[in-house]
Amino acid sequence: MDEDQEFRDMVWKKMQENGSLIEMKAHLRAVLDEMLVNSDDPPSTAEERDPEAPLDSQTLAYELMMEALQVMNLNYTRNYLKKESGEKGQPLKREQLAKHVGLDTARLPNEEPLLVALLNKMRHQSEPLAAAGDGGRDSVPDVPTEA
Repeated sequence: MDEDQEFRDMVWKKMQENGSLIEMKAHLRAVLDEMLVNSDDPPSTAEERDPEAPLDSQTLAYELMMEALQVMNLNYTRNYLKKESGEKGQPLKREQLAKHVGLDTARLPNEEPLLVALLNKMRHQSEPLAAAGDGGRDSVPDVPTEA
């Protein structure tokens, strides 16, 4: 009996270490949520969205999160977030989303989420400003000292 307990504890620990336990929990949540949501709702049709129409900040942030989850293969989390948010619209394609945030997908690796690329771009743009100043200090003028 102690051997069974030790074996179970060892398996549990290994599953936690390699992330499979988290993946199984996420999958179970997604399946249960799918069952609960779809048990009494008629199938919904995704709304077509005009890819050229401007997006509000909240929708843009949501789309960037969804694209990041897709690129990182966090599909269960992505499905759960989609259901929890109630978003019915068709997701934007990567190229359309990149256009909305001012990124060129031809220069980006496919395995990099647009959200990460956008953060890297912002950091890169702010580095010259910090380097041009006084080593990153706030730009407060020095107080002259009397000699």
